[in-house]
Amino acid sequence: MKIREAIDRVQSLYSKGAASDDTRLSSRHIYSKLKSARSFLLNRELNKNKKLSERNIEYLECIPLIKALPYECPCIPKLGCTILRTECKIPKFVSSNLGDYITSVTSIDGEYAFSPTTFEDKKYKAYNKYTKDSIDFFTKNDYLYVTSKEIIPAITLAGIFDDTTDFNCNSCCENSVAEGCEDVRDKEFRVDSYLAEPIIEMSVMELIKLFNSSPEDIENDSKDK
Repeated sequence: MKIREAIDRVQSLYSKGAASDDTRLSSRHIYSKLKSARSFLLNRELNKNKKLSERNIEYLECIPLIKALPYECPCIPKLGCTILRTECKIPKFVSSNLGDYITSVTSIDGEYAFSPTTFEDKKYKAYNKYTKDSIDFFTKNDYLYVTSKEIIPAITLAGIFDDTTDFNCNSCCENSVAEGCEDVRDKEFRVDSYLAEPIIEMSVMELIKLFNSSPEDIENDSKDK
């Protein structure tokens, strides 16, 4: 299902459920509710130890890396490792009681696959002669850091994200209909099919609840098109 289709379905159901004077919500406002409902339900499934399919996973290709400054990372050059950092902040992941849902971090050619660690654990690994050169990754302050045996230009990051529509690192677009770029609404709404309907229903209920409690806010939102 495309994002556009999900938005249209919510708008249609909302128009039937909210007794309004033909108020039409903006696509941006509807999509915001769809994203919130998706994250909530995916988090709930993960906390139930449900296995989520590949349908939920997104691949962020060719995220540029830069060399991290020594004070940014727990490992310094004299210890023999190279710490690289994503040039831009990465989107937030859907998380559970087991942590962020990250499925893989690899070099763009697939030669290197980085194993997960944490900032705290990395500090100890850096001074261990057996682990200081291991290739791994950790997240800190919304950036992703990797330990590499050599300088690599970019990585591919895969996982389940809250929202990637505004992520434009190493991309030509931003919200967009720029030349050669895909309209966000034409992208796939990535979620397991059995969750699609509950997400739409939850979004409609939230919007109707908002309309009934504060119709002037809905009117203002409807102007943001």
